[in-house]
Parts: sequence; structure tokens; C-alpha cells
Amino acid sequence: MMKVTEFIDRLEQIIYLILVLILVLSSTFIAVYSPIEAYHLTQQGTDPIHAAFLVLKDLLLVMIMLEVLWLITDYLKTKTINVEPFIIIGIISAIRKILIVGAHPLESASEGKILLNMKEIILYTGVVLVLVIALFIVRWGKCLREGARAKSRNS
Repeated sequence: MMKVTEFIDRLEQIIYLILVLILVLSSTFIAVYSPIEAYHLTQQGTDPIHAAFLVLKDLLLVMIMLEVLWLITDYLKTKTINVEPFIIIGIISAIRKILIVGAHPLESASEGKILLNMKEIILYTGVVLVLVIALFIVRWGKCLREGARAKSRNS
């Protein structure tokens, strides 16, 4: 007879596998649909650079989805949660937001709107910087722990 905890573990794995399937299908759809949509936008007279920004924004979303996918598969293998993917997702998300804010045409925008966009870009740039430093610290700590383990094994 299956214990309740075993049942919950199996149910958790099934839910994660469904989530993985949804992520794979969604990211594939976005990766295929985005360039097609950009092509149609340029055919309708949209600036090609703006269309390229839209594709880049969508591809960064796909990268975020792939990081979440990696996070789930890593969790299913190890039953531990690693902080690195969360930091990487934050970096990609902030860069994506910078691109979204920077892609908006500002020719007809008021001075206040331009100033607000500049502040937003500076804020997200700061977020990227802090997250990159955090990623460096996490990876440095991991190297130190692995070095200490190797040193203790050799002793």
C-alpha cells in the first residue's frame, strides 16, 4: 500500500512534468511565432529595428522559460533548489525590461516621460549589476566549498 508521502511525491512529479511540457510547448511557440510576427509587422510598415527589438524581447522570454525548465529538471534530479537559476532569471528579466523601456519611441514623448524612462533604465541597470554581483558571490562560494572538499579528501 502506497504511503501518503509517496503519493504526494508522485503527484508532485506529475505536476512538474506537466509544467515542463507546457514550458517546452510555450517556448517553442514563442520562438517560432515571434520572427513570423516581426516579418508581418515590417511588411505593414513597422520599423525593422523595432520589430527586431520585439523578437529579442520574446527570445529573452524564451530564455527565462528555459531557465525555469532547467530549474525544474534540476530539482527533480537532486531534490534541492539551487539559487543560481533564480539570479539568472532575474538578470534576464531586468535586461528584457530595459529593452522594452528602451524600445518605445520617444520622439513625441514629453520631457517628463523621457526622464521617467531614463530613470527606469538606470534602475533596471542597477538591478542587473546587483544580480551579477550576487551571481559572482554564489559561484565564488561554490568554488570555495568545492576546493575545501577536495582539500579535505586529499588530507
